[in-house]
Amino acid sequence: MNEETFRKRQQVLQTYLKREQLLGMVTSREALMYLTGLRMEGHERLIALLMSGHHALWVVPRLEEETVSLTGLSAVTYTDDEAIQDVLTRALLRLVGESGDASTDHLAKSLPFTGVAVEKKQIPLFFAESLDASLSRLFSSLPRVNWIDLDETLARQRMVKDANEQAYLKEAARRLSNVLDTVMAEDLKPGMREIDLVHAIEARARKMGVREMSFPTIVLSGARASLPHGESSEAPIEAGFLLIDLGFAVSGYHADMTRTYILGEPDARALDMLKVVLEAQEKAIRCIRPGVSYSELDQVARESLRAYGYDAYFTHRLGHGLGLSVHERPSIHALETLPIASGHAFTVEPGIYLPGVGGVRIEDDVLIEDDGSVRILTTSSKRLEDLIRSWP
Repeated sequence: MNEETFRKRQQVLQTYLKREQLLGMVTSREALMYLTGLRMEGHERLIALLMSGHHALWVVPRLEEETVSLTGLSAVTYTDDEAIQDVLTRALLRLVGESGDASTDHLAKSLPFTGVAVEKKQIPLFFAESLDASLSRLFSSLPRVNWIDLDETLARQRMVKDANEQAYLKEAARRLSNVLDTVMAEDLKPGMREIDLVHAIEARARKMGVREMSFPTIVLSGARASLPHGESSEAPIEAGFLLIDLGFAVSGYHADMTRTYILGEPDARALDMLKVVLEAQEKAIRCIRPGVSYSELDQVARESLRAYGYDAYFTHRLGHGLGLSVHERPSIHALETLPIASGHAFTVEPGIYLPGVGGVRIEDDVLIEDDGSVRILTTSSKRLEDLIRSWP
């Protein structure tokens, strides 16, 4: 992506800030990457992008000064022995064109706006034990300033993927599908443990240039497949359910997929669970089109499961958004009333989890293309004959 792409994204956010008469402070790794193209890791140090309706300014440790200069934006830098309260005060004054006394009193008198929009999920504003107690002192020293939540505004902007983002999502899903297909065809062997298959998956991913997985790869065998987000163990892979959930990113954009296989001859209940989940997913996917609310997708899948008496065993939302985060807006559940729109990318992943028996989840990535068409990005087979595997 080029500088023009990031400048346009910044301008969209600045238009909002100008309209609402706010200053903005962006701090999350994903939002910073979205707005500037830089993947910044502050760890215990604060890295922020301060924005007004017309200007943008970095606040970074001095060791990151050269890195952020690549964006063409100016920066206020600090050393480890400076209080964040003083650094932010100095930066906010610079953002609004003030100089001289860098005190909170001066800042309180100089701010042209009565609100600062921050990512509240990233900075616990009202707790002194957060990133730095001086942040709380800064916020409390500006009593007439309203601290506005920027999370929803950023989330909605990031939900609509442009052509470059869509290309990255497609490539990530292509590679992810290729990894799973190759592992199932060449690497899965009797005698393997769950963790052995995890290592095989991640080795295949590294060969395709993947730097890190989106989350710890999940491989669950037998009755352990009833744990929706269980941790892969040293337990041997046995006949019955084999649930595999994997994800990774290409150029920062994540793909996420789950397949559940049945190893050996399935019993009637296992086969029924697999068929019911496949049908629920198919019905939800058929419902996808621009204008339909995400809550409706969730309802369609749950009603399908309810018809077979399994709805009580579907214990999570139907899906989540995909992008620079593997879990982002939308969140597909009964309360998510946002409508589907072009540029949205998300998962559809119904499941059934029977404690002590096992579980089934089938997850695919969906992209709404610019013309409103629905594209399933993950391509690993879901045909029954491919999900039921021979096993000693």
